[in-house]
Amino acid sequence: MKKMWAVAEREAVRASLGSYFYRQQLPGKAAIMKCLENPVLHGRSWRNVKDYVRNVQQKNSEFTLILREALEFTYMCLVIILHQY
Repeated sequence: MKKMWAVAEREAVRASLGSYFYRQQLPGKAAIMKCLENPVLHGRSWRNVKDYVRNVQQKNSEFTLILREALEFTYMCLVIILHQY
């Protein structure tokens, strides 16, 4: 059954596995098991944590792509406007 991630749980995962988010890598089971030593995460399995990290990374990469495309579009519009003057 799916269970929403509490803010405290998300913060605990990011505090313990933050470098994996930054490097866009999935942590191994050993790193996740160390993360699970935090009592806040007592109701989560190592697979839950790995899936959470994967989902957040995927969401962030999709957002980054959308943001990059929006910035490129804005830049092209400015170039066109500036060439008119």
